[in-house]
Amino acid sequence: MSTTIPQTSSVAELCCLGELVESKIAHEISLIGHRMTWLVVSESFLFGAFALLLTGMDISKTLPQTSTMLLWFLPLIGISLVILVSFSLRAARAVLEALLEPRESIENALQNIVLGNLPSLGKNRGKLQWTRTWGNVSLYGVPIMLLCAWGGILTVRLLNSHAEVHLGPL
Repeated sequence: MSTTIPQTSSVAELCCLGELVESKIAHEISLIGHRMTWLVVSESFLFGAFALLLTGMDISKTLPQTSTMLLWFLPLIGISLVILVSFSLRAARAVLEALLEPRESIENALQNIVLGNLPSLGKNRGKLQWTRTWGNVSLYGVPIMLLCAWGGILTVRLLNSHAEVHLGPL
């Protein structure tokens, strides 16, 4: 989608439009930050509960069926949370990416009017292009790491339960 800024726009109009776009970008970045924080905090509670059950707390002795059930459900809940939050993270990132083109058009229009050398913050940032790639690492890397952790836990649980069925309790 191409964003066209009217040639007759004044500096004041462009600045107002730029401020609007920047506030929307800031909002999306804030959403991404809140969602990442919520994901990591909720996952830490799930990992904590899982670890408490594994260490043989009193609840494991008094409610063994509940403990066993939770040892299966906590990883499944953890995986589900990662998947659901990942969708919302990618949606916010898509909105953010869509806002970068209008930002660049506004900057270009201001450059033409002012005839100055404004620093570019849009898509083609030259020497700083690497910051876009590396800035997304946590957005995609953290959910993948959490999926791998929960997947590994489930795999070990499945292998252990399979071995217990065939060989007796380990």
